[in-house]
Amino acid sequence: MNTTTLAQVLTLPDQSALDSVQGTITEVYRAREKRGGGTIQDAKLKDAAGNEVKLAVWDHPDLGVLKGMEVIIQASPKGGLKVVFDNYRPPGVNTISVSKNCTFQKLAVHHAQNGTNAPEAAGTPAKGTPAPIVVNGAKVGMAINCATTFLTTVGEPFDAKRVHAMASEIIRISNALEQGDLIPA
Repeated sequence: MNTTTLAQVLTLPDQSALDSVQGTITEVYRAREKRGGGTIQDAKLKDAAGNEVKLAVWDHPDLGVLKGMEVIIQASPKGGLKVVFDNYRPPGVNTISVSKNCTFQKLAVHHAQNGTNAPEAAGTPAKGTPAPIVVNGAKVGMAINCATTFLTTVGEPFDAKRVHAMASEIIRISNALEQGDLIPA
């Protein structure tokens, strides 16, 4: 994965594809409805050097929960992260378009999951602390659906604590598989 710096983003040509970018979400604006359905939400991403780039985020949950956090934004295998030349406001500035296929991840969690070294920062787990698990909305929905289906199939009445416990275990299994931790054949 090639992480493009915000300084580079500001100099790239229009429609340049990006693998990933990182920085701190400094501003988050109210989402607005797109014609034909879906949402678009603007935000600002700032790096340690002070470079700041506007984000146009398409069809994602509200980014307000990420304000003030250092994140990495990754394109999906289908792409979806690109430079867009904004000639509206302020004129002549590169921005980043983030499609619904892209993912946002807290940088400390990204480093923990990928075994990469990150500078010690607030929110970074202490050495010896298990890596936090990244959970996105699709994975949560899948886990709750599976847990609820299983429990109702075996005839158990709905119990939120039991669904929570089983869905959590499903997510742990999913993350282990994503990390390549497979049972030997």
